[in-house]
Amino acid sequence: MPSYRYKCKSCSKEIKSSQDRNIRFIECECGQQMKRQVPNLSGSPKVTETIDTYTNTKHVQDQKEIIMSRRDEHYWKVEVPRLVQEHDTKTCLEMGWIVLDEKGRPVIQTTPPSRR
Repeated sequence: MPSYRYKCKSCSKEIKSSQDRNIRFIECECGQQMKRQVPNLSGSPKVTETIDTYTNTKHVQDQKEIIMSRRDEHYWKVEVPRLVQEHDTKTCLEMGWIVLDEKGRPVIQTTPPSRR
């Protein structure tokens, strides 16, 4: 059963009690009725939405950073190798898709610039 706060109007006594959710009033020691209080939240609530129950992935209200991170990661891991095959070496070097190693061989960049 959930725990609720009850407050008496006459003696201002406040208690915490586990009651059925349908019980709105309980009897106080002074003989009056104690009314169930509205629950108070400590801080702002963090609202999340479960989008994938298998992996328990959750979305928070502001998804901009998460979405940008996923988009960058997808671009550099999937799109860049495909673009390197379609474009010439000069274009790839200008775009930063490939770099030359110590021996002068091209190496495809698969991590976003923010993680290098």
